[in-house]
Order: sequence, then C-alpha cells, then structure tokens
Amino acid sequence: MALPKGLACDLAYKKVTVNQIFPGSVGTDLNPADEPNADFFRELTALITVWYNQ
Repeated sequence: MALPKGLACDLAYKKVTVNQIFPGSVGTDLNPADEPNADFFRELTALITVWYNQ
C-alpha cells in the first residue's frame, strides 16, 4: 500500500490519480460476503494470492 500512496503524493501536483487493486471481492450491501458463490470467490482469491506471491 505504500507504493501507490507515495506515487499519489508525488504525482498530485500533476493532478494524476493513482489507484490500487487488491485481489478478491469485498463484502458490501450489493455484494454480500455470504452470497451463494462466496466459497468459490474465497478459493479463487486464495489461488490468485498464491500465484501473486511466488
């Protein structure tokens, strides 16, 4: 999280927006964490995390 925050601070004077994307879904009112496919998304997120950390 430090890299995007640093980039955002460095590029703010140019009005550049920096975004960071995390793997996985976030439980919200529109996308509840206990939805019918929650187990599938947890497994998928675990696979992505293992692949990303290699």
